[in-house]
Amino acid sequence: MDINAILKQHGYGGRADFPAIAKWAVARHAGFRTESDLIAAVETEFGANQKKIPMREKPAPYRLWLHPETPVDGNAINQLKTALSLPVAVGGAGMPDLHKGYSLPIGGVVVLDQAISPAFVGYDISCMMMLTILDVDAAHQPGNLDDEEIRQDYLNWVLDSTSFGLGASTDGIDHPVMHNPAWQESRYLKGLKSLAASQLGSSGAGNHFADIVLGKHLDGETFVGLLTHSGSRGVGNKIGHYFSDLADRTAVTKYKFPSGYGWFDLTSEPGQEYKLAMDLMGEYAQANHEIIHQRFLQVSGFGLKQRVSNKHNFAWIDPAGLVYHRKGATPANLGQMGIIPGSSGSESYLVVGKGNAESWYSASHGAGRPYSRSEAKRQFDPAAFQEHMSQRGITYHGVAPDETVAAYKDINKVIEAQADLVDIAAVMYPKVVVMGGNVQTDDGD
Repeated sequence: MDINAILKQHGYGGRADFPAIAKWAVARHAGFRTESDLIAAVETEFGANQKKIPMREKPAPYRLWLHPETPVDGNAINQLKTALSLPVAVGGAGMPDLHKGYSLPIGGVVVLDQAISPAFVGYDISCMMMLTILDVDAAHQPGNLDDEEIRQDYLNWVLDSTSFGLGASTDGIDHPVMHNPAWQESRYLKGLKSLAASQLGSSGAGNHFADIVLGKHLDGETFVGLLTHSGSRGVGNKIGHYFSDLADRTAVTKYKFPSGYGWFDLTSEPGQEYKLAMDLMGEYAQANHEIIHQRFLQVSGFGLKQRVSNKHNFAWIDPAGLVYHRKGATPANLGQMGIIPGSSGSESYLVVGKGNAESWYSASHGAGRPYSRSEAKRQFDPAAFQEHMSQRGITYHGVAPDETVAAYKDINKVIEAQADLVDIAAVMYPKVVVMGGNVQTDDGD
């Protein structure tokens, strides 16, 4: 019988006299035949513990944006319902890219009242998209991207601009984010600064990428862009796991809920420490993209016409203290520019938010998966993949079997399903695709 664990499960772990209770119970454990005997004896000696606050009987209101021809795992909807059954939940939504994740599904939006959940933010904190529309020379104009030699130029420049995965090299570069005083305001963050410095300007593995796209605005104007997807690397992963575990241990002293669904009171010390870390990871992820894009401009010699970025895996706090958790979902406020990528072999979209209150001002963060990574690997057809990329004139490097176009939902149907959330500003076709492939990674998701 694990005395300490049982006492914590019954809410005694949060009491100031817990050490004395545990010591007393351990000394008498031989007299307890069952867990009920133990708790009854503790209640007699130290008083009954306050009853834990249970989950809501029904989840808070939510709405799903799903295309009828786009499959969704029922487990993803169940995850969303569980999150919305927390006593601090206000409402939520499921985006068209909804699929099962850790605790909260990817494509899930959950709004909590005065509470922040690290697990609902995720383990790649502030993963994000960035697009730089390039001012290119005469040889590398949009109309020349059908030329394999021109695409090889772009591929070499991308490879010179970033590296992927655990062993990614950053050449000792610096950025103002590494001088943010937040690194020194938390003992936990202080211990991660050297890791952050070593990975600054690198990209994650798996579904993270750096692409050259051929963009077409609705008026027919074309452009060439560098489109990147990555986040806060190994540091964000460690922060996500550390605070998610701490949130479970903190909330369980007062509430009953499934493991992985813990949260902090927004004004509490751990809540403020997590917010500090999350905000810092937002700046750090942004810095990674800025460095990659600046490197690309330097090695290519091109100029910058326009830059757009948006992030997911983050929590936004409104003036009333409502906390908008978007796990694999992005803000889509009225007039807000955003990027919704497809896959390595399909279109991506530059969009403008419509400010739909029913979705909590949110849209999808990508195409989403119809099934798991392992199933995508099992179904991988190398010949079909090569034919798909060849027919579309896409040069690629490091695309893993679970990152092909077949591993994702149809991005056009995903966009169609959220026509009331965003307007399309431009369609972007992949012409050069660079991914982390099967390299080792320490990123989260």
